Amino acid sequence: MRKRLPILNLFARIMKVQTRIEGARLTMLRNLITPKDKIISLPETLSCLEALMIMEDNKVRNAPVLDTRGVLYRGNIYRYHIYKYSYHNPDADLSQVSVTHLLKNASKTINEEDSILDLMFMIRDLPYIAVLNRDRAFSGIIYHSTLQDYLGKAWDIPNLGTVVTVNVQGKLFEFFRLYRLISKFAQPQGFMTLEETDYGTPRMLAFFIPSDLASYDVEALVNRLEAKKYVVHSYPFG
Repeated sequence: MRKRLPILNLFARIMKVQTRIEGARLTMLRNLITPKDKIISLPETLSCLEALMIMEDNKVRNAPVLDTRGVLYRGNIYRYHIYKYSYHNPDADLSQVSVTHLLKNASKTINEEDSILDLMFMIRDLPYIAVLNRDRAFSGIIYHSTLQDYLGKAWDIPNLGTVVTVNVQGKLFEFFRLYRLISKFAQPQGFMTLEETDYGTPRMLAFFIPSDLASYDVEALVNRLEAKKYVVHSYPFG
């Protein structure tokens, strides 16, 4: 039986990884969730004064607000917005102002079945994001710090020596050709695609080259790519 070509082996590996990703998708976010019984949440019946006292006592700057049954997510209440409201309304009695008057992030939620990419694009600058289950009930939150910790561990590549970025040209099967060319010098430990942005950054592929590839071989790899009319940059890691 003929051996499969390296490029077909690569394609098969990608498909296997994709299958594993789809299989793990339902559980990935659940592993990052802090369940609702482990956090401070507030009922929507509270006043701003009551909410402020609870947040101050527990040293939290914001908290999710739930309906009277503790099931549905209504939004977040922030200490900052309560203090800001009090500053601009000095005569207001906070004990008479409902927390629902100052709710934020009511639409900023994610589902347990969503992907890690959904989480990355939804959480943005939030300190945490509310997570809903299949029944749209509040199941907990994912902290921004938890996402950062997860990505730091998930993207940790042992023995990473150099990151080589290649500005792609949009040619057919371009990735496979680049992968095959780079593999002649070293087996990439991973890669990442980066799209063109309005920050002036082009569309590119970043290849992670192992540390056992000598610096002169990295230079030779860069020269080979540049000979193919690619714009290439290499960044030593560590």
